[in-house]
Parts: sequence; C-alpha cells; structure tokens
Amino acid sequence: GVCDDPDPRFTVAVECQECTEAAAEKGGPLLQEEGYALTVGKSGVKIRCSSSSAVMRALSSLLQIIIPDVSEPSSSRSGIPGFVVAGLEIIDEPRYKWRGLMLDPCRHFIPMEVIKRVVDACAVVRMNTIHLHLSDDQGFRFESSKVPALTGRNASDNKFYTRDELKRLVSYAKDRGIRIVPEIDIPGHATALLNALPHLEQAIGDVSDTRAESGESLASSPERTFGVFTKILGIAKPKIST
Repeated sequence: GVCDDPDPRFTVAVECQECTEAAAEKGGPLLQEEGYALTVGKSGVKIRCSSSSAVMRALSSLLQIIIPDVSEPSSSRSGIPGFVVAGLEIIDEPRYKWRGLMLDPCRHFIPMEVIKRVVDACAVVRMNTIHLHLSDDQGFRFESSKVPALTGRNASDNKFYTRDELKRLVSYAKDRGIRIVPEIDIPGHATALLNALPHLEQAIGDVSDTRAESGESLASSPERTFGVFTKILGIAKPKIST
C-alpha cells in the first residue's frame, strides 16, 4: 500500500515501553535499547520502541522512505505538495552497541559548526558515538581555567573549544541520540603540555638524573613521577568534571 494523501489526520504515533519479556507478550517485538518497530499504514505511522534514542533511529528510517509527491502539487487542499510513503513494517535493532567514528581536531582543528554537521550525519545513518580526540602533541583543544597556557599560542595556536561550546556539543549530540567520548592523552603525547609548562620537562630531567646517580632504574616514567595532573584532569572534582 501507499500513503500519498497529505491529510492532517495522517499522524506519527510513538509508543515507548520497557524492554521486557512481559512487554513483548503484550504485542510487538522484544526490542533492545536502540531497537524499534516502524509500521506505515493508511492512517499514519506507528513507532514502537523502548527508549528515546530508539525513536531517533526510527525517525531516521522514516525520513529515508518519504518521497515528495511533485507530480500533482494541487492534490493537497493547502496547495502544498504532498508526499508518498510506502506501506511497510520495519523491525530493526543494531548489531553493535558502539557504532561511530573518530574526529581528530587535535591534529587538525575542526570548527564546531563542522562537528555538529558530522553529528547530524551520524544521526541519519543511525550511529551513536563520536570519539573526539582533544589532546596530543599538536595541542590541547579544550579550555582550562586553571592552566590557560595550554590553549595559548605556544601550545595550541590559540585554537580550542570553550567549556560552554563542549557542553552545548554534548547536549546537541544527546538530542540526536549520540554520545560524545573524549580522548585525553596523558602523560604521553604531551609536547603541547610541555610547551605550555616547560618547567615540567626540566623537573622530569632532574628526577631522572637524581635516580641515575643513586642507581635507581630509569624505567620510571613521568606518569609515576607526577600521576594525574589534578588541576586539569581531576575529574573526581565536580568543578573540573563539569
């Protein structure tokens, strides 16, 4: 069948229910978190799922099967061209829980507007993760209120994202069923960090020289000397993690 009447009564109904065996027995498939059942009939579209992210996956599929009806623009009572949707049923769920791609604005800075376009594209093809590489030898791309030199000219060419920009990005992606996973490379890949804080490099050298003179193994590395730089990466502290 084909639904080609742009009647206001043609609706999209969403039914979310807990993903349990009991729910499946009441009718409809047993769907995992991002799974959905999409049914198109003459009266409209019905989506059955168990989460808001599954609704996004179903709507992405729906958009892909809608065809504008440009052959008879006057067929609509409002004068607006209608659309054609094939009558069908789709039962879909992901094979893999992690479906995404990596963006590397650390090595090649990417404007936030471009990242958001990538988020939109991921949502269309039902991906759910963007791995965002934010620190490496080439720079620190996230704002630090404690150590602003990390995003300065010497370390990062003044190219970075503010905390508000990253918060808005996380919210923007979440609204489209996508999670942002940041990658922060410490203590390795720390050239930018040392460019911003050169005294740390000297401190590492001093520790190595001292241990060499005392006969200690030089296998110990900066992470053992300094641990996590809590002013920047102490995520257990709410003021830093948020």
